[in-house]
Amino acid sequence: MPIFKYTVSNKDGKKLSGSVEAPDDNTAREELNQLGFTIINLAESEEKEEISQILHALYNKNLDKLLGDEILLEPPIAENVDGEYKIGEINYANKPLCNFNLREQDFPRHIC
Repeated sequence: MPIFKYTVSNKDGKKLSGSVEAPDDNTAREELNQLGFTIINLAESEEKEEISQILHALYNKNLDKLLGDEILLEPPIAENVDGEYKIGEINYANKPLCNFNLREQDFPRHIC
């Protein structure tokens, strides 16, 4: 849902600024009007996109460190990879664990 930044004035004429999350401009206006504010300025914020870009940059910055530390994810349960089509072998902590096989019904989703 978009975030809208606003500048409003209250009943005493004091200017207030903030943000409100709403599905659209009209809903944001209605919410602010219901609170008794007079809208001076209302604009959709790029805040979520900015946050997404920052998180993406931090993820990329730290990805090499995470991979370098050899953080182990939990291996898949053997029953979930016991299909008819052998794709490879699952190694965990540099030791063979089990075969990785695709089931017939999963094959079209994974093979292009």
